[in-house]
Amino acid sequence: MSINVPEAIQQLINKGHSEDEAIELVTLAIQRMNAQKQAAKAYSPMAQGVNDKSMAEYWKSLREQAQKDVYIPPHLNPPSNQEAAYEAFKQNMKNRNPNSESTLRNTQRAVEWFKKQRESE
Repeated sequence: MSINVPEAIQQLINKGHSEDEAIELVTLAIQRMNAQKQAAKAYSPMAQGVNDKSMAEYWKSLREQAQKDVYIPPHLNPPSNQEAAYEAFKQNMKNRNPNSESTLRNTQRAVEWFKKQRESE
């Protein structure tokens, strides 16, 4: 975020501050913004021992807090069916055609194919 310094000073003067006070307030605001930027750049969750699991829990708690404050109509927020989708994915993988057109999809066929390639050279 950038700040238009002359405009900010003029706004403070218009609100009744002296020119020196306005300059000092704007200077302090700029210093605070720069300090926040440096802190944000220096922040490293991994350096502080934060792992993926704790970050997932943190974001989950933030979502739950936000959901308490905001009403989302049921038709816009369908129930989570991650487990059903995962089970469907597993079933699709089990039903995959073992005789697919590519020999490299089957590990044993791939090994044999590479052996034949080496022998034919």
